[in-house]
Amino acid sequence: MIIFEESHGETWTIRKDLALRIAGTRPENYYYGHLSELFSEELGLGSSAMVSWNAETIRNSELVIIVHPARSSVEPNVGGEPIFSDAEIACLVEYVRNGGGLLIVGEYNIDMWESNVNDVVRPLGLQFNNDSIARPRPDLESVQTRHFPIIVSSQHAICNDVFEITYHRGCSLSLAESDDSDAAPCTVISTPEGACVCAASTVGKGRVVAIGDSDLFSLAYIGQSDNVRLLLNIASWLLQRPNKDVEKGKIAVLQRGSGVWDFPKGRDLREIPGNHLFGLEIDKPAFDRAIGGLPNPYEAREEFLRECEFRFHTLPEQFRRAVIDFKRNGNGFGILHIMGLPLDPVLPPTPGNKIPPREKATFWSESWLGMIGQALGDPIGYSVHHDGEIFQNVCPIAAEEREPSAGSSKIFLEWHTEQVFHPELPDFVVLLCLRSDHEQSAMTAVASVANVLAHVPISLRQILFQPRYRAGIDYSFGATGQSQRAIGGPKVPLLYGGGYDPFMKFDLEQTQPIDRDAARAFALVKETVKKVYNYVRLNPGEMLIIDNRRSIHARSIFNPRYDGTDRWLQRIYARRDVASMDEERYRNERIIDTTFSFA
Repeated sequence: MIIFEESHGETWTIRKDLALRIAGTRPENYYYGHLSELFSEELGLGSSAMVSWNAETIRNSELVIIVHPARSSVEPNVGGEPIFSDAEIACLVEYVRNGGGLLIVGEYNIDMWESNVNDVVRPLGLQFNNDSIARPRPDLESVQTRHFPIIVSSQHAICNDVFEITYHRGCSLSLAESDDSDAAPCTVISTPEGACVCAASTVGKGRVVAIGDSDLFSLAYIGQSDNVRLLLNIASWLLQRPNKDVEKGKIAVLQRGSGVWDFPKGRDLREIPGNHLFGLEIDKPAFDRAIGGLPNPYEAREEFLRECEFRFHTLPEQFRRAVIDFKRNGNGFGILHIMGLPLDPVLPPTPGNKIPPREKATFWSESWLGMIGQALGDPIGYSVHHDGEIFQNVCPIAAEEREPSAGSSKIFLEWHTEQVFHPELPDFVVLLCLRSDHEQSAMTAVASVANVLAHVPISLRQILFQPRYRAGIDYSFGATGQSQRAIGGPKVPLLYGGGYDPFMKFDLEQTQPIDRDAARAFALVKETVKKVYNYVRLNPGEMLIIDNRRSIHARSIFNPRYDGTDRWLQRIYARRDVASMDEERYRNERIIDTTFSFA
């Protein structure tokens, strides 16, 4: 039996229910349950969490694992204090001396977590250092990174068939002097600069391994490099068994997704409770303060948006909190659905083209878009897209009803994030419904990146993070014909950003994998999206804020009449930081002036 010690404030747990309580919709940051599955499937050993200290349980186990104890005031944990008593330390040392195996996993800046884990490992000849290892970035050597690969050259048995590991913000270790004359510590893996990241020691009849990074074996990183092989070898060495000979591609845990939270699927988002929904209730005086006296957004755009930024702060506090929290933290669905927005009392006919209806007498809808857009960052436009308009009409256009554009209606508008090919893509897409379609059948479908990755094999993550996909130029940016759309753009990764909360660039029609492994990963993402999406049918006065980095969206077929009463959405794009796009902005405004050439 393998025992995961979970009574001293450890920050990782093999208990799914506890990981969910600790971290809500992002339990992957605290979950090690996949390791118990790995040990069961590959080593034939069961695992159990020891939630209260029991010396007899320790003595009867084959392997004990202690992972990153920390005080709860510093890091959420499983409960208990991160301090091992003298009697508990003596029990662990005796356990090792009598033939037991002990794996202790630390973290960067070890003293920060207020545990006495060094009091546990020091009698065994090892010590975690109070540092955070950084190495030069491959593309910019003057900049240090704390996430890096390490080429493994050690001849230690733990390193058999381990050629590279990926280390993520961990500490280094030292070989410590021990009062136990039997302790024989050694360095197992070190960086090219000589910093030890994994060390081992034999003490009496038993063995101990210490490693300075707990993210190494998390759902986000266990599939990278040879991390999973390293863990299996560590376990085999501590169990005093031969290393398990198994191909990485056949390790069952890596062929499963990284999901811990059970996402709802195929449901109307209105029917799912959560922080992705907000119903606005606003009285007339508050509404008048927010909307009254704003200039015409089409004649004085900058003055209008500048005033919208101030007016947002007059709206009800809970509404503002919902928008800002979504901007900063997102949620499990990658969208915020707002209901109850008062709309213009009189609307002109639904436009039959992309030109804004100048006969619109009031600008309530533009005001909501402007206030929300400024709260999210800054509304932006593209000079070659919708003629650079900030407030865009998304309506059925007869000439585009079968084109891959927002003006279509007779085709399913395939899964995508906006502007995959563009160097300056928007962070948010905001849709406000002014009119719904006649049959109320138009469905906006969304699939969060977290939900997709919960079902995509862990083994494919590293491929998805690499620029192995060609992003084609969008129809609405001037590409005509399939060849231009398919080959005109840059090579991009599908995933980017951090391992635990990665962002995605995805366009089912316009993105082409450039090799066989990339194609396999792309196909699995494609099939997964179709299984895990949820949807909403927008009604007038409802807004959908889509996080363009954390979710993918699509739109169903619907039947327009082209009689002035068709579905009418208004849309804006928002970017958190427009100053960073200075080279691409037209006259330093909010209009991005990037142009494209086509083969």
